[in-house]
Amino acid sequence: MLRTIGLLGLFASLSAAAPVRVQDVYDIKLKKSGKGESFTQRRHETESSTFKLEDSAGSQLLEKKVTKTIEDEFKETVLEKERGKRASKLRREYRKAVSKSDGKEVRLPYDGKTLLIEKKNDKYHFTIEGGEELKGEDAASFDNSFNNSGLTDSERDAFEKAFLPKKPVKLNETWNFDPTEVVKAFEKGMTLSLPVVKNKIKAECKLLRVYKKDGRQFGAFDIDLDLPLKGKFAMGKEMDATVQEGSKMHFLAKFDGCIDGSSSDGVMEGTMEIDLEATYKTSDQEIKLTLRASHKEKQDETDLSKK
Repeated sequence: MLRTIGLLGLFASLSAAAPVRVQDVYDIKLKKSGKGESFTQRRHETESSTFKLEDSAGSQLLEKKVTKTIEDEFKETVLEKERGKRASKLRREYRKAVSKSDGKEVRLPYDGKTLLIEKKNDKYHFTIEGGEELKGEDAASFDNSFNNSGLTDSERDAFEKAFLPKKPVKLNETWNFDPTEVVKAFEKGMTLSLPVVKNKIKAECKLLRVYKKDGRQFGAFDIDLDLPLKGKFAMGKEMDATVQEGSKMHFLAKFDGCIDGSSSDGVMEGTMEIDLEATYKTSDQEIKLTLRASHKEKQDETDLSKK
């Protein structure tokens, strides 16, 4: 039920914790919606970044700052889905969809409308029910989520399962996970192919809380992923940049919801940060590039198909 980091979709619903015995173990399973099932989701997403270029004397050549917030709320129903594959047809009924940038709020084209998301010839299309297909900038966020990850269905499934423990875990137990599928997703989904130092990755989770709610097993766990960056990446045709020591990407997610696979109720809060310094050479000088970027997202999900 870890839907994607595009960064990353999940759940809603909390309650007081019931007493547990420390020696109990928990097999963590997250539900994935099947054909005919529905859920509601409320999401708040914020992106902020600062991009700077300086010459060899330290003089600033360019500085660009971007801050953007998206808030939406919708009901999603899976209309078509083959076993083991991603849903090929979805309906989203949007109650709210707004974007804020530089203090200005804009209602997105699908605000208050129903959006059909359908896969045709290996590509997803996004059409307002009874209206036109979303294209260009209006479809950009959906393209990033559905078309531009570069992952096959099997790779996406492996990514969603990568964080989960291979065996039952105790309360307050930490487990490490193989970051291979996660790094693959980052490398395929990012515009810049940043060089990750794979033998120095920190990848761990911890079960922090367990409790019962409505007869189901709930719990809270953290996902902590630290990706050191070092090496070269392509800036353009025949031009490489060299990443400086100390550059990194860091991902921290906090999940609190159903962990027995019977419901997708839960809350996921995630932060993805990039702290990067690099240098590259033009025909006449060396340029220093600095990038500080942060993507924060909170998703509250309520399963409408619980049995």
